[in-house]
Amino acid sequence: MLYSPINHSLPLEPAEEKAFQEIIQENPMFQDAKMLQSIEEVGREKGREEGMETAAINLLRSQWLNKEQISEITGLDRKKLEELEKKLQSESGWSG
Repeated sequence: MLYSPINHSLPLEPAEEKAFQEIIQENPMFQDAKMLQSIEEVGREKGREEGMETAAINLLRSQWLNKEQISEITGLDRKKLEELEKKLQSESGWSG
């Protein structure tokens, strides 16, 4: 996506997106564009991770699924689920 000065994204055709990516990778003048693109990617990943953690907490709280099933659904590993379970217990006194 190409971003305008007023924070609206402009959809690009695949060929346009490829050309845009090549331009910003090759030209040092576009360092800011590369940095913004990296920040956006980190933000998206962080949002996905937080969403999966929230889903896992809700699934743990519901007790409808076991940890293995929750891990398969969310992609979170067993260690992370145990951390979330401890957090849930400490925050709300929940016992699963």
